[in-house]
Amino acid sequence: MPASQFLSLDFYVYGTVYYDFGNQNAPDTVSIPLVVTIPGNLNLVAGDPIVFDIRYICRGQSRLESVYFPATLTDAMTVRINVLSALQASYAGPALDFGEVGAVADSQAPTHSIAGNVRVASSGPFTVTMNSANAYRMTYPGGNIATTAETLRYSARFLGQTKSSATPNFSTVYCNRAGTGGQILPISVTLLEGGTTKVPSPNYLDTLTVTVAPLAVPYGGATMNCPGL
Repeated sequence: MPASQFLSLDFYVYGTVYYDFGNQNAPDTVSIPLVVTIPGNLNLVAGDPIVFDIRYICRGQSRLESVYFPATLTDAMTVRINVLSALQASYAGPALDFGEVGAVADSQAPTHSIAGNVRVASSGPFTVTMNSANAYRMTYPGGNIATTAETLRYSARFLGQTKSSATPNFSTVYCNRAGTGGQILPISVTLLEGGTTKVPSPNYLDTLTVTVAPLAVPYGGATMNCPGL
């Protein structure tokens, strides 16, 4: 080995470490303490390590000559940071209210449509489900959803699925992480029946529930980019 060895490490994230191993009888290993600082609100992925390359130059000196050995170690340093699988969801848009439909005929009903957005921010993947309390039928307080004259049917479209009283079961969707910047998931409802043949009431309604939940463990199947649905 050369009489003396110098090791220069260039970390792509920040700065350079320079170390002189001394003469050929000196130890060949050294421990270099590093401090990694994570900025606040950094958009990290839950469960994924942070991996860095290291570019190094080893220079040896013997007699009057110097020898350089430049190289790059790919994925040389791995930093594992515990990132909570946190999730935030909210609705943004107009109330899903069809307004007065007493004079609306069945043929005119589909022209009554309202759209809004569900906003989701998450550090990890998540699941989404949707459920209607009355199987996508509105009725008034005390009304019977089994009686045609006391219900107004509608449909809801969300994440590529259109649900109505004919097909009320929503298939759970597994979504990729939304990130801290958040993603917008469009949702819309469309009236399927007019009110001309219905029992008059100012309060026809249904409860539509969207559940967005973080995944506690990695999902074994395929997740998808949910805003693209």
